[in-house]
Amino acid sequence: MKRKINLLFLFLLLIFFSACSKETPKKNSQEESISRPPTIKIVSSPSSKFEEPADVLQVFYFHNTSRCSTCLRVGKYVKETLEENFSDEISSGKIDYREINVDLSENRALAQKFQAVGSSLYLNAIRGDADNIEKDIYAWRNSQNEEIFKAYLKTRINSFING
Repeated sequence: MKRKINLLFLFLLLIFFSACSKETPKKNSQEESISRPPTIKIVSSPSSKFEEPADVLQVFYFHNTSRCSTCLRVGKYVKETLEENFSDEISSGKIDYREINVDLSENRALAQKFQAVGSSLYLNAIRGDADNIEKDIYAWRNSQNEEIFKAYLKTRINSFING
């Protein structure tokens, strides 16, 4: 009987630890620099595949109809970061920012193109006629700290539009 309880306990521990680690990417030096306070310059972030600036940068925040508080906060921070720092680029068409509900039928084709499911942030650096779509998974790590989140996203967007 005691052996069965021990096995059950080990099984539950295994389930707990595997569930918590399924979508957590390994930390590297880039991510550590992102997690520092905003007073420290963000030296590096996930880099785009090209050195030259994008002709147009699409910043698409995909979400479901029903959103948790973190997803609502991320959407708010993305919108505020763009409005506070890139209003000229949005006005000129250099940045195309949209919040897209993946549950609506009119957004299905776009969600499929980006392979977006649920809450996700995508940056698409369009150069010529070529899409260069990148899913940004790092923004969520800073979703509890508005200042760090906005500093990270501003740096990330600048890397696309300025090369």
